Amino acid sequence: MANVEPANMEISPYQGESGPRKPRILLAASGSVAAIKFSNLCHSFSEWAEVKAVATKASLHFVDRVSLPKDVILYTDEDEWSTWKKIGDTVLHIELRKWADIMVIAPLSANTLAKIAGGLCDNLLTCIVRAWDYSKPMFVAPAMNTFMWNNPFTERHLMAIDDLGISLIPPVRKRLACGDYGNGAMAEPSLIYSTSTGPYRTSKGPRNGTAINSKGPSNKSRVAEGKFQEICTDHNPNSKMIIPVRCFTCGKVIGNKWDTYLDLLQADYSEGDALDALGLVRYCCRRMLMTHVDLIEKLLNYNKFIFETRAKSNISVKNDHWRNLRAVDATWKRSKLHLVRLGYEISSVVLSVNCFKEL
Repeated sequence: MANVEPANMEISPYQGESGPRKPRILLAASGSVAAIKFSNLCHSFSEWAEVKAVATKASLHFVDRVSLPKDVILYTDEDEWSTWKKIGDTVLHIELRKWADIMVIAPLSANTLAKIAGGLCDNLLTCIVRAWDYSKPMFVAPAMNTFMWNNPFTERHLMAIDDLGISLIPPVRKRLACGDYGNGAMAEPSLIYSTSTGPYRTSKGPRNGTAINSKGPSNKSRVAEGKFQEICTDHNPNSKMIIPVRCFTCGKVIGNKWDTYLDLLQADYSEGDALDALGLVRYCCRRMLMTHVDLIEKLLNYNKFIFETRAKSNISVKNDHWRNLRAVDATWKRSKLHLVRLGYEISSVVLSVNCFKEL
C-alpha cells in the first residue's frame, strides 16, 4: 500500500505550490453496518476532489475494498505502524491531518462518537481527529440503533463534539439493520456529499473536479445545514445557523414536543414564519438550533422567555418587555453564563444561547 505523500509544510486549502488544485477530502468509516455505503460515498467525492480513505478494524467487516474508486487509497490501523520505522519518518495520522482540507466520518458509530467526545485516540481514525486542525471543517454522519441514538450518553457526546466545531449530519428514520423502524440510520451518501461540500461549491464556482483557486472555507459556522436552515433562509437569505441552544420549559405546553434539537432539524414544517419553525411559542424543545441575529431579534417580541448566553456575547438591554426578569450568574466550564434581559441590540458574535420559559 502506498504511503501518504510527505507534507513538510501545510498549504492553504485549494491552493497548491504551482497554482489551483482540487480540494482534498479525507473520508473515514467506523464500525457500523452503514459502512456498506462507504464505497458509494467515496465515488461521490472522488468526482469532485482528491480522496483518501480511512477505515477502522470494525468497519472492514462492511467496507468492500474492491468496489472503492481506483484512485482512492484506503488506510487502516496496520498502515499506521508499517509506515513508521525510525525517528524522522513521517507519522501517518499526522500526514493525513496535514494533507486534508475537509474530513468526513461516515458512518460514525456510537463507539467512535464516544471516543472522539472523550478525546481517546487508540486507532488511526481517532488519532487523526485528536490531531485535527479545527479551523478546517470536519463532518460526521452518525449511524446506530434507535435505542443507542436515544441514549443520554449520545446527547452528551454530541454536545461535546459540537464544542469542538465538528458539524453534525443527523441520521434519518428508516428500517434499521435489526429490522426495527426508527431514527438512527445514516443519512444518504448524496446528502452527506451535498452538505459537506456545499459551502465550497458555489453556483458560479467550479464543479465536477475542476480545480479551485480559493483561500479555503470562511470562518462561518460549520453547523450542517438541513430543513431547519431552509426555514431560516426563507426568513432571511443571509441568515445562518450559528449557535446551539438549550431550551427548557416550565408549566403547561400546548402542542408537540421535540426531545432534541436533532429531532427539530429533521422535522417537517408547514407554511409560516421562522418563529413558528422554532416552535418556541406553540411548542417546546429541550435542545435546538438558533439562527442569526435577525431571527433572535424576532423572538424578542415575546416576553415569556429568558435567554442565557456565554459571557463572550455582546448584548445590551433595550426592550421594556424584559424589565421583570432577573439576572443571575452560573458557571459553565471556564466562562460565566448570565441570565440577562435581552433587547434589540444583539451582536453577531453570540456563541451560545439558552432559552428558558417562565411559569
